Amino acid sequence: MAQAMKDQFNLTVDGQHYFVKQGNGLEAVWDLTSSGPFAGNKGAIIFAHPIQTAASPDGSDNIKWVELKKDSGDLANTVYRLNTVKGQPPSSVSFSVNWCLSCSINLFFFAV
Repeated sequence: MAQAMKDQFNLTVDGQHYFVKQGNGLEAVWDLTSSGPFAGNKGAIIFAHPIQTAASPDGSDNIKWVELKKDSGDLANTVYRLNTVKGQPPSSVSFSVNWCLSCSINLFFFAV
């Protein structure tokens, strides 16, 4: 995906965001270990679970705002997803660079 973003949009990808199955649910992962300035740094990853959410004040087309706490990894202890524009997941999952660029999300990582 990093190369596709570079080839199609001339954007450098510093990491990957995905979900892994954990127990009965999904856990959010931000992984900066494979590309960008943190490539090769095994600590540049966080597995986190949501502790509170709030609907976007700008409408239901936008994904919820969320505070997540670290389960493992050294990238951060807390992650905040705020100021979302669009980003609701598609009804089926497939690789799409265009879908990746169809939303705007601010993420804040805190190590304290």
